[in-house]
Amino acid sequence: MDIWYFWLIVIALLILIEYFTVDLSTIWFVASSIVSLSLAVFEVDFIWQLLVFLFLGVILLITTRAFLIKKIHQRRINSPKMIGKVGKVIKKISPDKMGEVMINKQIWFAVADYKIVLDEKVKVVEIVDDYLKVEKC
Repeated sequence: MDIWYFWLIVIALLILIEYFTVDLSTIWFVASSIVSLSLAVFEVDFIWQLLVFLFLGVILLITTRAFLIKKIHQRRINSPKMIGKVGKVIKKISPDKMGEVMINKQIWFAVADYKIVLDEKVKVVEIVDDYLKVEKC
C-alpha cells in the first residue's frame, strides 16, 4: 500500500473525530496531515512526514485554537436563547476560576458564584461578556 493512502485514512478519521467532538482540537491535525499527504506524494521519507504532521499539528493547535474558540464563542454568545438552557459541566467551575460546560454538543466557557463539579447539570442564568453564568439545576 502506498503511504499516501495512510494519510487519506488519517485525514478521514480526524475529520470524523472533529465532527463528533466539535472542540477544534483535531482540525489542526487534519491540516498537518494534508501537508504530510503532499510529502508522501513526493515520496519524502515517512519519518519526515510523521515529524511534519506532529510538529505542524501541535504548532497550529497551540497558536490558533484559543483565538478561534474565543471568536466563535463571541459570535454565538450574544444569543438570548442561551438563557435557561441546560448543560453539563465538562471542566469544573469555581468562583475564582472559569470552567467549561457543554450545551447542545457545543463547549462554552462558564462561571458560577460557587463551586460546581464535573458532570453536574447546570442552567444558564446570564450572559456575561463572552461567557455564560450558570447555576446548578
